[in-house]
Amino acid sequence: MRGFAISRPGTQIQMIDMDVLSVIGNLQVAEVTARHISQVIDKVVDRGAMVKANRVLSVMRTMFTYAQEHGFIQGNPVVMSRKGAGGREKARRRVLSPAEIKTVWRVLDTRQGWMNWQTKCALKMVLITAQRPGECAGMQWEHVDMEKGIWTLPADFVKADRDHLVHLSQHALAILRYAQQRTGDKRHVFSSVRHDSDHVTPEALTRAVAEMLKAGEFGAMKHWTPHDLRRTASTGMANAGIYPHITEKILNHRMKGVLAVYNHGEYLPERRAAMELWGRLLEGWVGNLLEEGGGQAQLPPLLG
Repeated sequence: MRGFAISRPGTQIQMIDMDVLSVIGNLQVAEVTARHISQVIDKVVDRGAMVKANRVLSVMRTMFTYAQEHGFIQGNPVVMSRKGAGGREKARRRVLSPAEIKTVWRVLDTRQGWMNWQTKCALKMVLITAQRPGECAGMQWEHVDMEKGIWTLPADFVKADRDHLVHLSQHALAILRYAQQRTGDKRHVFSSVRHDSDHVTPEALTRAVAEMLKAGEFGAMKHWTPHDLRRTASTGMANAGIYPHITEKILNHRMKGVLAVYNHGEYLPERRAAMELWGRLLEGWVGNLLEEGGGQAQLPPLLG
């Protein structure tokens, strides 16, 4: 289906491969019925991934709507509503406190066992840059300019019709320098330990945090997810006095109302200053873990 396009293709193609094709991949597109769609969703719901069920439903609706509009099928088999999939989603409000951020950093720095450095650094990159977990996990070297301190997310990779520029603070660059020693000759910054051509997945980040919480490694800390790190960064910058329209640009959110019509500024200098300020705030909260014995001697503070 040439011309078919979706936002954040890496994450959604992964959904198609793991959740859709694994159930109905042996069928021709014209053979798929509403019952088949239900089977796909039921399998996701059965493992308790209610929000994921809604995302899978959405990507299937996009796929089959395209197929119908271009004459590949006569009717759209995706008639299920969100209520029949994962149900209504409550807006999350979880924001980690400075003390919790320090705890997370200390645990990541000192944790032994199966967790690899890619997972640790990708989680930290979400908090440092305020970008989506999937975008950080799939970060590619060709999109990073270390000299200018800029990470360019192409329009095809993000929920937008334009490229998104992310200013890299000194702490983000420290992580990248560390990764460059290990994956600089590969496509992805946080390449998969199993397949060099692939990268650590956002699901791996979510799973790692969930298992650590379940094991009590963060103490009595309330439940949080990798995406909550992005919200924490946004909230932290707002609390530090960064103007809302600057944080919205950093988050790559679309402007709304009058601003969407009349304000097309990118505020690049202000965004760079905001990211450096956020990095200094994190450094102040986390402290020098190296001196306290909580970090790894070969890595700089805030990296671990």
